[in-house]
Amino acid sequence: MVYKSRERMSYSRMDKQHELETLTPLLADLFEISRVLDYEFMQSGFMSQNYRVNTSIGSFFLKRYRDRINTVIHEIKFGEQFFADHGLPIILPIKDRYQREAFLFQGSWYSLFPFVHGTSPMREQMTDELLTSISTLLAKFHLIGSTFSYRPFQMIRIGNSRKFLMENVELDRWLSVKTSLTQAEAQIQELLVLKRRLFEATTMTPSDFHLSYDCLLHGDFQHCNLFTKNNEVTHVFDLERTALGPASYELVRAIFMDCFEDGWEEQNFTDARLYLNNYQTHCTISKQEFTEAIMYYFFNIIHTSWIETNYLIYGVEQSLAVLDRQKNRLLYLSTHDLRELSETIWT
Repeated sequence: MVYKSRERMSYSRMDKQHELETLTPLLADLFEISRVLDYEFMQSGFMSQNYRVNTSIGSFFLKRYRDRINTVIHEIKFGEQFFADHGLPIILPIKDRYQREAFLFQGSWYSLFPFVHGTSPMREQMTDELLTSISTLLAKFHLIGSTFSYRPFQMIRIGNSRKFLMENVELDRWLSVKTSLTQAEAQIQELLVLKRRLFEATTMTPSDFHLSYDCLLHGDFQHCNLFTKNNEVTHVFDLERTALGPASYELVRAIFMDCFEDGWEEQNFTDARLYLNNYQTHCTISKQEFTEAIMYYFFNIIHTSWIETNYLIYGVEQSLAVLDRQKNRLLYLSTHDLRELSETIWT
């Protein structure tokens, strides 16, 4: 059987604009928006398809969800409301005339949000005051999330060997039939080779970790999903990955995202210690759990291929923005003792 090359499955911007124009009557019916002026693509997120909808009654933020399963969308909305009800600064969706927080359009679920004018901080803007505000808010998420008792509820998905092999082989075969690779495809191929090498050297499985899935998490807590002003967090958004999981895992992930995005210099470690120590003043964690969460995080990024899959298969070009960061993170973590790294951040 010949494995044929195929183009990435993506719409052109013009095609997508035309598709969205057919959404206008539905917005009029569900939200009484009589006139839509235009749909403006928003460069937000690495896997998102989000738009600013400019209308005769103001602007709105339109989010398309990746998951098409109704149960999952319902739980995202449940998580948003839960955190907001406990006083966290969540941007909530606008309910339609049926009092729903999401609606179906051409096979995908969407939510319409009020358009909030805000700025997400860049890594180079991370002052001590801002890191303190962010880590304090994460601790509040976890204190509140630990009281979440609704069951059943989705759990965070951690990569495993079966999933890795399915994706890695598929992506490798996709690249193998190309007569030549673009620069981006060549970078992705290098990352896939690195992950395959680390995967083959890994003996641990998810069952070897002992972190408790007992806290409702934001799911993607990092500076890109926050609006800030005067070194304080004003709004939190994008709870698309909210799920039950270990608070320590989300803490470690947030530290790597917010403190080590641009390197592993002494200032990065100073920021990480500030982040962790301030978090600890509100929400305690043991050194053993922190160390295990670092290992869990490393295990997960070895076994996941969302960047590669979303670019090669689905044509989500925004995901390329984090390609180099993930490769550099993998290289660093794979060449350093993770227990010593944990000790360095902990002190």
